[in-house]
Amino acid sequence: MFGRIAAGHTAKAAKKLFRFNSVALTAVVYLLWLGLDRVLPRSGDLYSYGLVMQFAALMLPLSAYYSLRGSSLSDSMRIRFFPLSKTVLLLLFAAAVFCVNVLFGMLSGEGQGIVLASVPAEGGMVAMLSVAVFPALSEELLFRGALLAELEENGPVAAVTVSSLLFAMFHFSPERLVATFFSGVLLSLCVYVTRSLAASCTVHLVYNLAVLLGAERINAFFSVTDERALIAVFLTVVLLICLILIFGECQRTYALFAEQNAPSSYAVRGGLGALVSTLFSPACALCIIIFIAALLL
Repeated sequence: MFGRIAAGHTAKAAKKLFRFNSVALTAVVYLLWLGLDRVLPRSGDLYSYGLVMQFAALMLPLSAYYSLRGSSLSDSMRIRFFPLSKTVLLLLFAAAVFCVNVLFGMLSGEGQGIVLASVPAEGGMVAMLSVAVFPALSEELLFRGALLAELEENGPVAAVTVSSLLFAMFHFSPERLVATFFSGVLLSLCVYVTRSLAASCTVHLVYNLAVLLGAERINAFFSVTDERALIAVFLTVVLLICLILIFGECQRTYALFAEQNAPSSYAVRGGLGALVSTLFSPACALCIIIFIAALLL
């Protein structure tokens, strides 16, 4: 009898850890990314470097993980196209993400004139694939796909907060940590309101393209302008307008779901306790340790 009880406790513990397998996958991605960054030379073709990093550190581990989990994960990831009626909403999300990153870039880049992390726009389609398309696809599949879907077992607050934090840490930039975190929250909200992972991929892609094509000009402008405060006020107003319109659409969408009595897969439980337990899970703690160690080393 004691053997059966012990086996039962072991099974429950294994099941609890299995809930956070996507977080453990994120830790593996962190390690692969940092290891490849040490091995691969950056002095060569920047876009070849980016493609190799995306495939080896993100796409290959994601493919292996999806093949192991099968349809049990894919069904909860909202892998579907968004309604075309949501196109304007996606543009609002993209504008909000852009404003957040420029505003925080102004705070962290003052004195150097660097507002957005930029790469040379030369390279045509290869540059778009390396810097815009593949990062948008692979990062959304991990952070708003596998992570968000699995962490929802602890409630949407924990799912959004932890997935956005891990997304922010993945960029290994303390200066961009807050901006990337808020970007992750907006992208998670985009998935929820559209019920489509393709929607967040599209918003992420639009932002990446804007950075690829415009970051150099934007940084040059901020390096010479004396009207930073006025521009910050303007961007703040634009951001607030975008957020008001986004939250208004969210309210209308969920009111419609309630009227239709549409089924929801979102967990009703959650709260602060679930958030804390998720943050202090072994896999999540490992991700945080890797992030801190990467900054120190």
